[in-house]
Amino acid sequence: MPLLEVENLRKQFGGLMAVDDVSFRVHRDQIKALIGPNGAGKTTLFNALTGVDKPTSGKVLFDGADITGKRAHEVAEIGIARTFQNTQIFANMNVLENVMVGRHCQTKSGIFSCMLGLPSVRREDLESEERAYSLLTLVGLEKKAKSSSDDLPVGERHLLEIARALATEPKLILLDEPAAGLNNEETSRLSDTIYRIRGNGVTVLLVEHDMGLVMEISDEVVVLNFGKKIAEGPPLLIQQDEQVIQAYLGQEIEHA
Repeated sequence: MPLLEVENLRKQFGGLMAVDDVSFRVHRDQIKALIGPNGAGKTTLFNALTGVDKPTSGKVLFDGADITGKRAHEVAEIGIARTFQNTQIFANMNVLENVMVGRHCQTKSGIFSCMLGLPSVRREDLESEERAYSLLTLVGLEKKAKSSSDDLPVGERHLLEIARALATEPKLILLDEPAAGLNNEETSRLSDTIYRIRGNGVTVLLVEHDMGLVMEISDEVVVLNFGKKIAEGPPLLIQQDEQVIQAYLGQEIEHA
């Protein structure tokens, strides 16, 4: 059974059909990419999957359960995490604290336990700190744990946001343009991180414009254009698909 099933999904804004009858599946332990020219509907689709926007019609199944139209916090609680195009970090916190914020949905202590400082609360705090540090190690930021998050360069901010998303203990993580603004060395580091994420049992679905990264790491690729799915398959077949090449203005897809 697929981990994620998207069936005939539509999202309409007034007279604009931003996502138009899109269907695809993501299997466990896959790295699957969603690509397309600007305005193709990629981020809108992510928003519809993660409760940021409610789909106009269609269905989203996760681990066999219908999650269509659930709110963002409900989607996070059932095992789907995401990052955003523009990194959203807490500048007044250090790097470790930013990741610990992502652990809040995994803790069980209530407000009164926290106010009383019960041993269970202190134990959860210690566990959260240890788990946050392990996630920083996963993305290669463990040496920056006590640094101000505001001092991180763009590439490391992306990695920090990924670590915080992983702190929710997801089964599936959606990465929205994680390579935006990265140089070649940072992109290579991101590629290694995504492989490690998959190696830790988390399935990956990403939106990305860096075709070199997409073709290198993806098991399968879905291509959108004007809100419609125009192709789906292994990277090599996608590179040779005529509709895909036309959608990228006639350029070779690996250089688009």
